[in-house]
Amino acid sequence: MEFELEWKNEYSIGIEEIDIQHRKMLAMIKKIYNLADNSFGKSDIEQLISELIKIIHEHFTCEEELMRKYNYPEVNKQIYEHHLISEKMQQQINEVKKDQYHDNKYDKEFGKFVLRKLEI
Repeated sequence: MEFELEWKNEYSIGIEEIDIQHRKMLAMIKKIYNLADNSFGKSDIEQLISELIKIIHEHFTCEEELMRKYNYPEVNKQIYEHHLISEKMQQQINEVKKDQYHDNKYDKEFGKFVLRKLEI
């Protein structure tokens, strides 16, 4: 079953750079989800997940820099949330690398987890 979530204008936060990053992350999540659904190889999924992790970390860095630049009062809370998301993603990557119950369900759970954190 193909992942159907599409970008909607209501997801926009009004900062073009951040909105572009969110679209890019959504596209990557869809790609991972759809590959997992079609039983592609573990190495293909791992490579895409690694790319997604890189994109997410770049996004977090950009977001935090903007928050600091404009003295956003909740910056520390957001940085902490980014830290928690990064930790959880790394735990899930480690599980995939250990090949513990690696199946489509796990990859789909990862995609859903990231989407929840992006609040899409």
